[in-house]
Amino acid sequence: MKAVIDRFEVDLAVIEYEDGTILELNKNSLPKGCKEGDCLLIDNGKIILDIKETHSRKTDINHLMDDLFDK
Repeated sequence: MKAVIDRFEVDLAVIEYEDGTILELNKNSLPKGCKEGDCLLIDNGKIILDIKETHSRKTDINHLMDDLFDK
């Protein structure tokens, strides 16, 4: 299932699934180097950082921001 790291709160990571469901996990259970906004694939308790999807979403957001603030 796809999810995104919404934020970190002390030792917890707040994860939001595509359907809007929120999950709180210990930061240590995430792959090393994860940041807010990173996309994850979660399947049977295994958590994988989805680098391709993270990059794609960040690129899309940057394009939207450029369009929004471009004069």
